[in-house]
Amino acid sequence: MAHEDLSKEHQQVPEADTFFINSDATSNNEFSFHNEWLVRGVALTSGGPEFLEKIKRPRRGDTLLLWVNKIGIVAAGTVLDDVPVIVFRGGGVISPNEPEEYHRMVRWYADLRSTPISSAEVVVFHGTNPRQAFGALNKGKEAILALIANKVEQNDINDLLARGEGTLNGDRHTVPGPARPRQVSGRIARIVGPEMCGNGVRS
Repeated sequence: MAHEDLSKEHQQVPEADTFFINSDATSNNEFSFHNEWLVRGVALTSGGPEFLEKIKRPRRGDTLLLWVNKIGIVAAGTVLDDVPVIVFRGGGVISPNEPEEYHRMVRWYADLRSTPISSAEVVVFHGTNPRQAFGALNKGKEAILALIANKVEQNDINDLLARGEGTLNGDRHTVPGPARPRQVSGRIARIVGPEMCGNGVRS
């Protein structure tokens, strides 16, 4: 009887890829709709078959870094679907200038709008700014993802302190009253998506 091969090689899960995606303010009179992307839990391209093919590249579980020209990386998210959905004007496009858009569902786990990863920071690790509407991040990938995780964690700490919900002792946040202490460490992120109301200022 044939036996199923359960070797580590066959059980190995492919590493998630990471991509830059540009909010394409250039096609919208220099206005970026990235706030709406986060509110609706999507990422998109537009402009014809070439850009439809680009947005097909990410697999479910891959990471997208939302790039806004003159600002930097304003969000990071995980792709939730397998193929894009073509959305037509009058049926849910985000930009009123586009006859059709190609949408992917995304869980935007890192909201960096208040403290974006700047162009200068990306150049340090990647060597250049993203120059295309959509492209893979290979060089400097680990360093940029680590920088995002650190910024998200710091943002969470700052938010807690700003709300006056506790004090920080080392890396532990202690909430007054009966609540148990919460460890602030690792890849902590504020989740934003379709259920969230937009609270960023459009740039």
